[in-house]
Amino acid sequence: MITALPMYDLPEARGATDAWWAVLRRCFLQAGLAETPRELTRTSNVTDSWTMPGLLFTQTCGYPFTHDWSDKLRLVATPRYRVDGCEASNYRSAFIVAETSTANSLEDLRGGRIAFNATHSQSGFNAPRATIAGLARDGAFFGEAKLSGGHRQSMTMVRAGEADVCAVDCVTWAMHQRHAPEMIEGLRTLAWTESAPNLPYVTAIQRDDETVQRLRDGLSAAIADPDGRAAREALFLDGVEILEPEAYQTIDAMEQAAIDLGYPDLN
Repeated sequence: MITALPMYDLPEARGATDAWWAVLRRCFLQAGLAETPRELTRTSNVTDSWTMPGLLFTQTCGYPFTHDWSDKLRLVATPRYRVDGCEASNYRSAFIVAETSTANSLEDLRGGRIAFNATHSQSGFNAPRATIAGLARDGAFFGEAKLSGGHRQSMTMVRAGEADVCAVDCVTWAMHQRHAPEMIEGLRTLAWTESAPNLPYVTAIQRDDETVQRLRDGLSAAIADPDGRAAREALFLDGVEILEPEAYQTIDAMEQAAIDLGYPDLN
């Protein structure tokens, strides 16, 4: 069996992630998932766990969940986070600029450079594309869109003056504020995107209803477990909700809205 929590696994917060997994694992075992592994699987690429044989539990980005991985992953639950930019089980991305930037609105960034983590990212690509689409002219807004490979790398590029702006989900921003403030020193939020459901907890598509229910029972027990309070607070976890997969169609609607406005790419 494979389990992973790759999406907010900052090196500086790895102890909290491992502590949270210890509570989750115990609750999964108590829920009847006898083969739950002792340790999380960690790889250099956060997407690796999404399609590993034997996948039991992981977290993915909402965009690949509704696109390339829609026939490989099954929704288990949606976490709630207690940070600025989250409302219930939804989250937003923040447009991040340097504190020294003269930009006071997104319009002030016209012709500038945006750094983005990946084209399959809801928070770093799809959500900002949907927001910028209304400002674009003839299918363009930015002078250059630069692929960074990760949210932290995008923020580093803005700090270094290699980009004027990036979009980072509110949980990643809060995680850096708490656990790695030196990595975002000199940066500020400029504006916010529209919201979409939080990054889902998922399992392999072939897992049956009983297994999914046991995962949900284990999650609910872990969220209520007093032994996990410190880890949950460190990771800003505030609960879980059981959403229908259709709730994530908000992501598809954002993409289509940008396409309809003639802005299919983040440029």
